[in-house]
Amino acid sequence: MRRTRSQLRAAQIAALQAEQDAYDKNVNDAIKVAAFARCDAVEQLYELLDVQPEPPIIRDGKHGRYEVTSDKDEAKRAARLIEAVTVLLSIEEQPTTQPVGSDRQVPAQAAERPPQAASPALVATTSSTPTAVKQPAA
Repeated sequence: MRRTRSQLRAAQIAALQAEQDAYDKNVNDAIKVAAFARCDAVEQLYELLDVQPEPPIIRDGKHGRYEVTSDKDEAKRAARLIEAVTVLLSIEEQPTTQPVGSDRQVPAQAAERPPQAASPALVATTSSTPTAVKQPAA
C-alpha cells in the first residue's frame, strides 16, 4: 500500500521530534553533570574580561525605593561576554607581516614599531667575545 504525502510528512515530523527529544535529553544530562564547571568557567571569564552585571533599575514603590534586576537570566551579560571574546579572537586572527630576511612571522602591529635598542645585559650575554658594556646614564 502506498503512503500519502501527509503520512510521509507526519513520519518526517515524528523522526525530527524524536531526534530533538534525544538532543534535549543529552543537554539536560550534561547540565546535571557539568553545570557547576561551566558556571565556574563563565564566572571566571566575566571576572577576567571585566564584564559587569547589568545595573539594576531603581523604582519607587509604596514603601520607598527598591531595585529591580534588569537582567535576571543574564542574557545581556552573556551577550557582552561573547562580544568580548569575539573581539579578542578577531585581534588574534589579524594578518601578520613578515620582515625581509626573517623566517618567523611578526604581528602587523609589532612590525610597524621601530626596533628598540638591545639592553646592555642582553648584549653582554649574547656576545661571543668579551667586551666592555657601557651602562646607560641614569
